[in-house]
Amino acid sequence: MHDVLRPLREALAGGTSLGDAWLGVDHAAGWLVGSVGLYRVPEPGVLVLGYSVYPTLERQGYASEMAWWAMQRAAESGAHVLRATIPHGHFASMTVARRAGLQHVGETFDAELGMDVLVFERRFS
Repeated sequence: MHDVLRPLREALAGGTSLGDAWLGVDHAAGWLVGSVGLYRVPEPGVLVLGYSVYPTLERQGYASEMAWWAMQRAAESGAHVLRATIPHGHFASMTVARRAGLQHVGETFDAELGMDVLVFERRFS
């Protein structure tokens, strides 16, 4: 199984100030469903949105709900831009980004993934 919480555990264990991360919980079912985070980058006023849902719980709206919630936290934080980078062909992730109000604005090379990715952004006034 893919370790969807590894980045969160590494950030917490290392005491870094990468940003903020939260666990997504379905309280009615009592399940941990995934995680969502807002990560700082070296661009002032920009936060990067990251989200992940356990594969067995995908396509149930959890990622969209977590991303919308995180987008609201980004807006409240004073960020000017919320960004998400998504590999080509990850249509579900593109839908999640769009539901959080992000729009496709271009492409960039992601050195960590070793591939070109789509860039989605939402600008706050």
